[in-house]
Formats: sequence, C-alpha cells, structure tokens
Amino acid sequence: MVEVNCETDFVARHEIFSQLVADIAHTAAYLAEPPESQTLSKPGLITSFPVDILVNAPLVRVPNESNPPDPTHTISSAIQDATSKLGEKISLRRACAFIGPALPPSSNLGLRVGTYLHLSGKQSHTGKIGALVALALKSNRLRVFAGDADTRALARALARQVVGLGADRVGDAGSTELGDASSSALYEQPFMMQPGGGTDRSVWAALNTWAHEKGLATGGLENEGVQVIEFVKWTAGEGIEKQESAGFAEEVRRLSS
Repeated sequence: MVEVNCETDFVARHEIFSQLVADIAHTAAYLAEPPESQTLSKPGLITSFPVDILVNAPLVRVPNESNPPDPTHTISSAIQDATSKLGEKISLRRACAFIGPALPPSSNLGLRVGTYLHLSGKQSHTGKIGALVALALKSNRLRVFAGDADTRALARALARQVVGLGADRVGDAGSTELGDASSSALYEQPFMMQPGGGTDRSVWAALNTWAHEKGLATGGLENEGVQVIEFVKWTAGEGIEKQESAGFAEEVRRLSS
C-alpha cells in the first residue's frame, strides 16, 4: 500500500496518476523483504518501506501489454514524467508491504491479507482511505482453504471493518461476546461488515464461529481457527498541515493596506 499525493481531485482521478500509483504499489510489493526478527506472534508482517530507497528503485510496472517494462525507468523518473504531463506536484509520501515468513506446503499455519479502499471512484486500486489486514489461519484442513472465496471475503470484510468503524488496534482474543460500538479495538467491535450481513456479536466471537462453521477449527490443534495478527489503516493527507485561504475580505484588506 502506498500514499501518493497530488494537489487536486482532478489529477487524482486521472488515468496517468492512477497508473502511476498502481505501478509504485506493485514495485513496493515486488521489492519488499521480511525483517530479520519477524515472527507470527510479533507484529511485523506489514512493514514500512523506506521512501528514500523506494523512489530510487527501478519501476516494476503492473504487467500490461500496452505498458512494457523499462529497466531504465525509476519511480523518481516516473513521478517526474507524470508531473510534467499533468502539471501538478506529485510526491510519494509513504509505503508499506505485507510479507510473511516462508512456510512449507505441509504447514498447518497459513497467512492471508485483506485489503479495502474507501472512496475509490472509478479506479478500484486507489482511494482516500485504505487498510491492510494480516490474518493467520491454523488448521489440519488448511489446504482446503487455499484460495477459498469465503476466506477472501472474510479478509476483505475485516479490512472494511477497520476503515468503517475506526479500529486502531486488534484487541484481546476472547474479551467479549457482544460487540461494543464505542470500542476502538477491532476484536471488541460488533462485526458490522461481516459477509452476508452485519451482526451485534463481536468480531472475535464472529471469527470463532466462522472458523467452526466452515470446518477450519476441528479441535485437533491448539489455538486453531483464524486470528487477526495486525493491520494498517491510512487516510490520504493525514498529518499534513494545510494552508487555509485568507478569504476574499482579508485579501482585499491586505491589498489596500
């Protein structure tokens, strides 16, 4: 996930800008490497990508027949090209990537990522608010869930929950059965974005039920089922100070003084 800033909504909706964002995100995902101390019990599956390194990296474009790769093109030069074509300042502000430890095919532990973008408009891969959610699935029947549509829908629903209900942390497993709409802990909130319809039950309780109903949790392993390991939520422009217009009246006073 990347945040690329421009100056107007017109440019933000332009195909050139949209393609640039997609290519930068593709590059970040392609080049990301897991940290040395990464484990499933310690947050770090979603890691920041240093912008000063990323901007000088070769641009790894999204595969497209009409957009062949150019090994001499860097992200920095791609941003400069887009700036000259669109006539606005464009900058890469931050980037992060989901990458987990290598797990053998025989492992009963698997990783999934859920994504969601709010206010995305025509370009489904861009938006003003975005979330990445890292999930861990543990089961003796894990192979059955590889590429499973229900699992993908659940991961996306959790990302929607993070964006829609303003969660800022995962929370403690088993903390509550009924959801608390005033809580900022994901596990404690009612799972309003649950696939098939929202529920008053907490996200944690709903995940536990889902794992048993789908046959992921069979009682054969300790801590089996599905858990949210961590998540990241970004809002475009957050933390950036904006210069407010002085207003027409103030401008007149300034010019006449």
